Amino acid sequence: MFSRFPHERKIDVIAGMYYSLKREKSVDFSVPHNMVSSALFVRDASPIKTFEQARDRCLIVQRGDIMHDYLVDEGFTTLILAVNSPLEALRLLASGSHDAVLLSSNIQGLYFLHKTRIQGLRVVETHLPARKYCFAVRKDNAAFLMKLNEGLNILKHTGKYEELYEKWFGIYAEKPLWQTSRFFLVAFISILLLLSAISTITW
Repeated sequence: MFSRFPHERKIDVIAGMYYSLKREKSVDFSVPHNMVSSALFVRDASPIKTFEQARDRCLIVQRGDIMHDYLVDEGFTTLILAVNSPLEALRLLASGSHDAVLLSSNIQGLYFLHKTRIQGLRVVETHLPARKYCFAVRKDNAAFLMKLNEGLNILKHTGKYEELYEKWFGIYAEKPLWQTSRFFLVAFISILLLLSAISTITW
């Protein structure tokens, strides 16, 4: 269902496409520049509490998205409304249309809710595996693909990638407990060392 533009020679690269074996037959993928987790959005009053409870319900997806592929390939539901964008999907759901929105990116969904101040929706975790988000390049453009991979590796090794990720996605990304607590641990150890030094000098 994804765009066929790369192998129809109309464009050289798509900045963001989710990797799948089916899609790899048509395009080449760069190394992932992100690992993205999906999410189900429902209205606050919805009885849906788990992803499985959305089975056979009326779901809204972005047309051609990897979650559109998932619903069709897995036979999760046949009641699918495909729209042009995640924002259109969320607005339809908030207006009372259909049962839920399935988005490939929970961060993207949370961003749109925050940006447009859409009210009355909540997130249900899908617990599906995170998916590789990559550049997609035409099959006959190996040299360009190599340059993209080299650039991504440089960004990651220099720390620039983490800086960019935190700037644009950090406030929406849920950090693991060890990652959020390590700053408090470092601060606590620093305070202990400072107190120890003061005690030694005083003594």
